[in-house]
Amino acid sequence: MPNRLPAQRYLTVCRERTNALGECAAFSSEHIAVIYQARPLHKDRSMKDETIDALELLRQQHDEVEELIGKIENARDSEKKRALFEEFADKLAAHSTIEEKLFYPTVMDQKTRELLIESTEEHLSVKRLLADMMALDVDDEHFDAKLTVIKEQIRHHAKQEEEQSLFPKVKRLLGADERAALGNEMLAMFETLLEKSPRKQVPAETAEPAPLPAV
Repeated sequence: MPNRLPAQRYLTVCRERTNALGECAAFSSEHIAVIYQARPLHKDRSMKDETIDALELLRQQHDEVEELIGKIENARDSEKKRALFEEFADKLAAHSTIEEKLFYPTVMDQKTRELLIESTEEHLSVKRLLADMMALDVDDEHFDAKLTVIKEQIRHHAKQEEEQSLFPKVKRLLGADERAALGNEMLAMFETLLEKSPRKQVPAETAEPAPLPAV
């Protein structure tokens, strides 16, 4: 039997997890319920919704990241361009973290292992580009060149590696309830991370790919 993490792990009333910033955080069903009462789930979801499928959440975030890249490309004002880039960098960093800390470990299986290893390598490449861009002025010609490259890498990773190849396998591995439980926890962590400018952690994550559990 593959060493895949069961959905019950995400429904525990109280358990501790060390989050991406090295802080102890409790992501329980009760904690998630409080988050849902306090703020909207997502720009495309209403307050009355109680769950979100993990795959749907990731697809929405992929689309939002691509949309932000387009806005950066079209920005003519340097201050606005910098603000858009920081929003993009924060959301991309938080998205990568919830995949590496929650999504990838949960869906690790003999049938997904190769794709997940490739995904962490692609994350590493994107993080290195993002770290380079953070050190540049947005008016630097190398910034725009790196933006083009990172756009191509993200599109390949999100659309081809994940949505076309990985997600169908995950849908066969996890039932709807399991994906909803996982999606809730991923969203809770994502929103918590966004409050702490997660882009600032990226330069420290460029040495090696994120670790994955054994199958």
